[in-house]
Amino acid sequence: MAEQPVEQDVSLRQEHIDVERRPVSRPATEQDLRDFKEGTVEVTATTEEAVVSKEARVVEEVVVSKDVSEETRTIRDTVRKTEVDVDDKTGQPVRSTSEQYRENMARVPSPSGTTSASASVGPVNDDYAYNYGRTLASDPRYKGRDWAAIEPEAQRDWNTRHKGAWEEFKDKVRQAWEKITGE
Repeated sequence: MAEQPVEQDVSLRQEHIDVERRPVSRPATEQDLRDFKEGTVEVTATTEEAVVSKEARVVEEVVVSKDVSEETRTIRDTVRKTEVDVDDKTGQPVRSTSEQYRENMARVPSPSGTTSASASVGPVNDDYAYNYGRTLASDPRYKGRDWAAIEPEAQRDWNTRHKGAWEEFKDKVRQAWEKITGE
């Protein structure tokens, strides 16, 4: 709501009645007798007053509407699951897949010549990188492509969803990719 002061000059008319009595001492004329009538003489005076009035006016209409839309998106992520096999005879857990992986990866040298056992990245992070490499290898978007072609996309995805610098994990991710894809 906006307010705006307004000022305007208005001409107002006022009537004033003056009654003047003059002492006179002369004989009445015939005109005086004709003009004189018995009764009351009424004279009305008027005065104009400024009246300010306001009138509501519609100067604009606003229409508000709401639109609803739906869309379908495909969301991709990695689901992690740990399975423990128990030997029926001994009741002891059978070695887990991640333990087997760590043993296998420790024997596979990385491009830098180190093994996962001697690298600074710990076994939990090795599992993390391995699972990511396995996920990439099973992703239909990357089927039939080599590591050099998919690495930029894999790095972008890693940086948005995972903790740790890509440079620390990329060799482990690549080893898992190559092991699963057979490259």
